[in-house]
Amino acid sequence: MWEKYRIILKTLTPIHIGCGEAFQPLEFYVVKEKLYELDTDRFLENLSSEELKEYFKIFEKKDIGIVIELFSFTQKTFSNLLNRLANKDKKEILKLIKSQIKIPKYFKKDFEDVINNKVRINKFSIEKTFKNIKGKPYIPGSSLKGSIRTAVLNYLNRSQKVKKENLKNKKSSLEAEGKILNCYNEKEDNTYNISEDPFKFVKISDLHLKNKSQVATQIYYGLNFHKERKKCGIPTYLECILCGEEFTGEFQIVKNNLLNFDIIIKALKEFYNKDFEKEKQLLQRLEKLYSFILPEELINYSTNDKPLIRLGKHSGNEFVTIKNLRRLLNTKTIWLASETKKINSNSKVYPFGWTEISFEKI
Repeated sequence: MWEKYRIILKTLTPIHIGCGEAFQPLEFYVVKEKLYELDTDRFLENLSSEELKEYFKIFEKKDIGIVIELFSFTQKTFSNLLNRLANKDKKEILKLIKSQIKIPKYFKKDFEDVINNKVRINKFSIEKTFKNIKGKPYIPGSSLKGSIRTAVLNYLNRSQKVKKENLKNKKSSLEAEGKILNCYNEKEDNTYNISEDPFKFVKISDLHLKNKSQVATQIYYGLNFHKERKKCGIPTYLECILCGEEFTGEFQIVKNNLLNFDIIIKALKEFYNKDFEKEKQLLQRLEKLYSFILPEELINYSTNDKPLIRLGKHSGNEFVTIKNLRRLLNTKTIWLASETKKINSNSKVYPFGWTEISFEKI
């Protein structure tokens, strides 16, 4: 019998769930404090014949400069297009825009430096987060299920039922997961048996925005901070879901001998809530070392016994592996989301991926 629950997910820090794509030159327009993600087909359909000639002429070139010219072409041409449509129905303009994305203070200058050949083009790539056909971010059910699975594996193996030294294949996680979940066929052919995996009785839908936010994502600088000395890696550009956004979806489970709803809640609290407090302590130490600013709402946040979960890119090795079976025990760096490329006393910095999760019985 399937038990059904409504999931409510509230983002506490920026979340980037990569879809394997980056913004292409014709796909965005930067103005003031926003990046407009464009509908490329509709954009091209609205160009004048002269603008189309200019567009095709760019492709006659065969060097890296073609990308910079396309960036420049999009900014100039879309601006002209907005002026032409200014006196028409606002809906005509909105048809050209798939989504609106917040940008940090110095992003526009970064982009202008690329266009003006002051920065190498290969250092400017904006990774997209998962979004639906309407340009709204969503949380794939598979991503949430994977994070829940990690918590449950750690919870069930808290007494070290499976130890690293007893594994025949230390490079593969399937043997360890199979043994923890009682679905590893050790007597016959030493294989993980997916048909006996208790997580086949867990179904999670994709989670969609609860409110129709016009702007629900922002570009952040992803920076790799050394934990002991004041040193940061080269920044990357990541589109992330904003803090404070709420998503809803559906969770279903069939109770079995190893797994049930109560165990999942206990596992989430045991795994994520405890390590959230540990990470806050690390961040407060790094705040003093680097002199950046941690948001007060994060430092003062109390779970009030609500389970937490961590999602997406840069969640950290500790949150995607089984504690006593990790190959990489002590990482020397941590990825954080920043609103500035260079860290100073005005830089607001966040950890990636933290969310609050709650369930309502249907």
